[in-house]
Parts: sequence; C-alpha cells; structure tokens
Amino acid sequence: MLRFGKFTIIAAIILVSCSGAPLNQKTMVNIMSDAMILEAGNQVKYNGGLLPIGKWQQDYAIICQKYDVDTTEFKQALKYYTQNPEQFAKIMDKVVTTLQEKQLNIQKQK
Repeated sequence: MLRFGKFTIIAAIILVSCSGAPLNQKTMVNIMSDAMILEAGNQVKYNGGLLPIGKWQQDYAIICQKYDVDTTEFKQALKYYTQNPEQFAKIMDKVVTTLQEKQLNIQKQK
C-alpha cells in the first residue's frame, strides 16, 4: 500500500492550486489557430519585421476576448502547456489540422 505523508498531500494541493488549471485543449486550439493566422498576416503587413509589443498584446487580447478568455488565464495556460511538451504537441497538431481544414474550405469556395 502506498503511503503519503501529510506534507506530501499539502504540497500537492498547493502545487495544483498555484499552477492554475490550464484552458482546455479545444479552447487552446481555437486561440492558437486564430493566433497563427493573425501572426501570418502581421508578417506580411510588417514585411517580416519585428512587431511592436503593443501590437502583439492588442492582437492576442482581441483573440482571447473572442473566446471569452482573460489574457492572464491564456498566458498561464500557454506557460503550462509549453512546460508539458507532449500535451502542447497534441494541441499544435490539432492547430495544424484546423488550419489545413480552413485552407481547404477556402479553396472549395473559390
């Protein structure tokens, strides 16, 4: 039988409460998909140059607002997922699939 001391249980509770629950994968996929499209557009607009930090913050705030997500919550989720590469890879795989589907839908409409 596995035994956990009181300290271990308390530490686990504190760790979970401090790290914050990440946004669910579907929301992250939606936000990241829109962000990739927006960033691609900005790269064209700014001719591949560096974006002003204010522009980046404004764009992400608009995307987060679209999905009713606080920007702080998004930043925490992004930090969580980048520290958990297997989960982040799954999200980014779905982002690529989502973008490919959007591209196919656009091509079909032409």
